[in-house]
Amino acid sequence: VLLILAGTAVAQQVAIPVTPQLRVIVEPNHVLRNGAYVQGQVLLRVLLASPHPFAAIDFAVPEISGARVVTLFVPKTRTIHVYDKTGYAYETRLSLFPEQSGTLVIPPITIMGSVTNEAGEREIFDLSNPAVEILVHPINLALEDS
Repeated sequence: VLLILAGTAVAQQVAIPVTPQLRVIVEPNHVLRNGAYVQGQVLLRVLLASPHPFAAIDFAVPEISGARVVTLFVPKTRTIHVYDKTGYAYETRLSLFPEQSGTLVIPPITIMGSVTNEAGEREIFDLSNPAVEILVHPINLALEDS
């Protein structure tokens, strides 16, 4: 049986909020429930979405102790289109590799800045997400021998 699927790849859609909105996404999402493993990869997506263009952004990746942190791509701004609306996204993605078992703490992530609304006025924002704790399991010794 030969099965052929035709289709196009689509980027993950970002909703356009009414005011600037910060989302910090941990992937795969099951690590929040079940934990991660030492040297296993945890993706961290930091996404700031706005209905208005960014006038200024102040963001620095906080130090995440207990993990090797690799920047998959530096923060960048892009225009997003959802149906007939236009918005703006500022995004970066990091790869975290826990170095020891226990609890990996991703500290609060804060982004401050301003947007320029339709009237040409600046609107200031100061957004933050709470710290995230991930249980880190030791390396499975059965896998180490293979």
